[in-house]
Amino acid sequence: MIAAHVAEQARQEALKDDRDAFTVVIGSRDSILDGEDEADANVKDITTENFSVSARGKEQLKNASVKISHGKRYGLVGPNGMGKSTLLKLLAWRKIPVPKNIDVQWVEQEVIADDKTALPAVVSANEELVRLRQEVASLLKSSENDASGDDEGENLAELYEKLQLLGSDDAETQASKILAGLGFTKEMRISLARALVGAVLWLEEYLCRWKKTLVVVLHDQDFLNTVCGEIIHLHDQKPHFYRGNFYDFDTGYEQRCKEMNKKFEVYDKRVKAAKGTGNRVQQEKVKDRAKFAAAKEASKNKGKGKVDDDEPAPEAPRKWRDYSVEFHFPEPTELTPPLLQLIEVSFSYPNREDFRLSDVDVGIDMGTRVAIVGPNGAGKSTLQHFIDHLTMDETADRYLLRLRAGGA
Repeated sequence: MIAAHVAEQARQEALKDDRDAFTVVIGSRDSILDGEDEADANVKDITTENFSVSARGKEQLKNASVKISHGKRYGLVGPNGMGKSTLLKLLAWRKIPVPKNIDVQWVEQEVIADDKTALPAVVSANEELVRLRQEVASLLKSSENDASGDDEGENLAELYEKLQLLGSDDAETQASKILAGLGFTKEMRISLARALVGAVLWLEEYLCRWKKTLVVVLHDQDFLNTVCGEIIHLHDQKPHFYRGNFYDFDTGYEQRCKEMNKKFEVYDKRVKAAKGTGNRVQQEKVKDRAKFAAAKEASKNKGKGKVDDDEPAPEAPRKWRDYSVEFHFPEPTELTPPLLQLIEVSFSYPNREDFRLSDVDVGIDMGTRVAIVGPNGAGKSTLQHFIDHLTMDETADRYLLRLRAGGA
């Protein structure tokens, strides 16, 4: 059981960080890993329309569009497993095109602990810098064993130029300033980092002063209300944008549900009426009118008079369906009674002459519900230990933890 769990966890971790596992198709073409070929140096917004994302063949986003405006703070919300972290990763990896003049810093949900000291750990956050340094080291090492050719010299020159653009010479200095800003020893910085987990108020205040663009994934509604001025909600394999904080989103979401369901009810009523006539042409006319209205509304929302060639075909109104997860548990079979039985059981602790349970009779069958009551010290917990697998010095939660640690 533990081996299977570890294997599944390893598979999920591998998929999480494997860039090749994700396929992004924009319109009718694959995305360019480094973003658009030539980006306007003045562009500060990220805009990508009609893209789809799949991971190992499983579609996560379909015909989606995003526009992230400079200086705005977005809260990215939606049920677990809908693609929130995936969307952030693809932006950070630039598999969803990002103008080259825009820097993207991705703060991971969890950082794997290792043996690195604080300074290298901060520097290693710049993955591109680390990769280029490794390439330089590899080329220098190979040149020691072989005569350096012109191609190798050109490659080194190109790598050094890229490192200079990334500020390689100042990387350690900048990292030291960040660490020194905490003003504590390594042990104190670790304690401070742990304390900051609960320092939501400090983080809220800091991010409210943030002048750059922010996209945050969080389940804390109070935090989203305070920090975010826009909400991106992942629903039906698409990001939907709402102005305002989470409270405004909650109101707008309910309103959108009502509007969508109202449109569907009108459409469904017309379709049923058309079917009642038995006229197939009339039925198609109802569907075509609904699709035309959907296309017109989409064009109006985008502020243009026509739909792009790569835009998905307009759809007729559908009933709004919230994401839901269902669990099905098999019905247990009846077991022959008694499941548990104590007959004339007595118990006492060593060197405790003042306490004793005598002639205890207990029977438990399928469906039995038992409440053990009595004054403190009367032996309620002691009696419970008779009928479970707990030792006398452990509670139920500690027992379950022990089972898990032991691989049961």
